[in-house]
Amino acid sequence: MEELKKEIVFNPAYDRRNPDPTKNFGIGSVLCSMILSGNEGAVVFNFSTGMLLPSTIKEYIETGKACYKINSDGMVYFLNIPCALDIACHSKKPLDDDHSILNKTCDYIGQPCYYESSSIEADEYLQILIEKGSEPIWDLLTSYYNETFNKNKSGVKNE
Repeated sequence: MEELKKEIVFNPAYDRRNPDPTKNFGIGSVLCSMILSGNEGAVVFNFSTGMLLPSTIKEYIETGKACYKINSDGMVYFLNIPCALDIACHSKKPLDDDHSILNKTCDYIGQPCYYESSSIEADEYLQILIEKGSEPIWDLLTSYYNETFNKNKSGVKNE
């Protein structure tokens, strides 16, 4: 049976605003990716944590664009909200007849990949993560991997 690798990656928050619209990439919070990879490719749950750069939070508070509270010690707490982004599949081979390859090297499988994703399912994953923790997410990703890559193979061993 195929062994699957579990990995969690956090990408930093950013403030890449620019007056030039062609260079304006906005503001982003810390991105979390839960990655399950194997010989055939990888499946990934991506969500935004809601954690912003301190300078962005300060600006939001000063301009009235933020929800926050101040505790009795004067500490400011910014009310961060996580947001589900997608459940993605990065495959080494096309998954159907009209599947086209991405033009870049995939960070998850180290070569160009065939990619598909769903943002609708990601909302369900986020609620499960919030209510039950990471183990059910790994179970869901394992099922997704098996259903996607091992349709005609026996089960996948997950260690």
